This record gives sequence, structure tokens and C-alpha cells, in this order.
Amino acid sequence: MAVRRAPRRVSILADGACLPSAGVRPRGRRPAAWIGGRRSLQESFLLSGRSASPEALAAINAQYHLDDPFVIRYLQWLGDVMHGDFGRSIAYRTDVSRLLADRLPTTLLLIALALVVVVVVGLLLGRLAAVRGGATDRPMDVMQLQGPDYNKIRSTNRDFLASYANFYLCNGAVICAHFGDTQADAAAKATLARLYPDRVIEQLDIDRLGTGGGGIHCVTQQQPVP
Repeated sequence: MAVRRAPRRVSILADGACLPSAGVRPRGRRPAAWIGGRRSLQESFLLSGRSASPEALAAINAQYHLDDPFVIRYLQWLGDVMHGDFGRSIAYRTDVSRLLADRLPTTLLLIALALVVVVVVGLLLGRLAAVRGGATDRPMDVMQLQGPDYNKIRSTNRDFLASYANFYLCNGAVICAHFGDTQADAAAKATLARLYPDRVIEQLDIDRLGTGGGGIHCVTQQQPVP
């Protein structure tokens, strides 16, 4: 039984050339994207599907310098922008700078209205948080745990880590370090006692941990129940 092959569908590009819809490059000739060249694709983009006479295409090429290298065209455009010339819109048939100027007041008005809303709402929420607290505000107190004087601690290791902040919270107690600086050790213990008045503050000698750059919390992480 003979099988009849269905005709291949083709896609027609702006310059009139055809390509198989499957996107396979035909043998013996270049695809339409290369046949028309860069300028044909640019002209198709600028015309947006509208037809134009050869004279009109030549005028477009001259106006937009389509025959010039990309770098030259970009530098020319950049120089024009630096002088306030944004070019001319083909769709609106007017200068781009005029289009921007016509829309600038509306844009600035929207920005101003948004700024007013943000400021007013922010001030109201801030005042409400300061007066009532609760769901609108969660205060945070920052306490300083001053580290010890390295000239007064027991360890002489250059890599020793002496930090009171690496403490550990457990049931009914706070486990922290002492390093041999009597004044700093006592001050850290007093600060932790104010922060956790319902817990006992236990200070331990952790010089061996500090020599390796660690602390109490580093070696007391929670373990899953077997």
C-alpha cells in the first residue's frame, strides 16, 4: 500500500523567503534568516509588519544608519543621548524626548502619591507600635557581653577564642565560660544573671575548647532521641 507523504509546512518571513516549519536547515541554500541579512531583519522590526517602498526603506536605512557597524551605531546613539537626543519613534511619529516629557508629570505624580502613602502609613504603624506594642511591634533588647582582656586570661595561645557569647541554655541553668580575667568573668556572669533571672549561671573552664577556636555552644548541640 502506497503511503502518501503530507506536504511540508513552511513559514514565510518578513523578507519573503521560506523556511521549513521544523526548523531544519535545507541543503544547498542558506536559511531565510541569513538570506535577508541583518538589515532585512532590522527593517522588518522597524516596519512592524507594514509594507514600504524601496525609497522608504532607503530612508530608514539612512536615518538609522543600518549599514554602519553595530559599535559605530551604538556610539552614535550614546553620543546623541548625552546631548538629550533620544531619537524619533516610528510608532508614534514623534521625538522620544517629547514622549518622555509628556509622561513625566504623571510618573512623578504617581511617585509622590506612593511616597505619601508609605510615609503616612509608616508613621501611623510606628506610633501604634510605640504606644500599644503587641502584634504591631516586637521589641528587642541588645545586651553587650564584653570580652575579657587577652593579657589577663590564662591561655597564651595566639589562636585562642575568648568569648562569653558562646554560652548554652539548658533546663534551669546557663552554662558559660570563665577565662581567668576575674573582673570580666564576674561582669559576664552578672549580665547573664540579669538576662536569665530564673536560671543558675554556671561558669566553666573551657581553655581546651578555646584553643581550638570553639566554645560551649559549639560542643553542646542537641542530639536526636534514639
